[in-house]
Amino acid sequence: MNGERIKLMGVEWTAGSIPDYGFAEADSVILSQCKLMKDVNAIFTRQHFQQDDLFFDLCDRNGIIIQQEVPLWGLKHLPMIPFAILL
Repeated sequence: MNGERIKLMGVEWTAGSIPDYGFAEADSVILSQCKLMKDVNAIFTRQHFQQDDLFFDLCDRNGIIIQQEVPLWGLKHLPMIPFAILL
């Protein structure tokens, strides 16, 4: 990062992991999950679904890098290219 190597120590946390809330997590849940990431010295997190703006703000303020996944899975979602090229 910025010309220097860094070791990305982190966690994968996804909204919806607490069944009581689903994807509509309360601000208090987002705050507690971000605090847990900071408490274990995470500087990186990977997300599969869109997160609340509060989550992005908390990660930004706490120096946590976010990798937002693109929701494409499986060969049927790839551009139309010959299968041999994929091998």
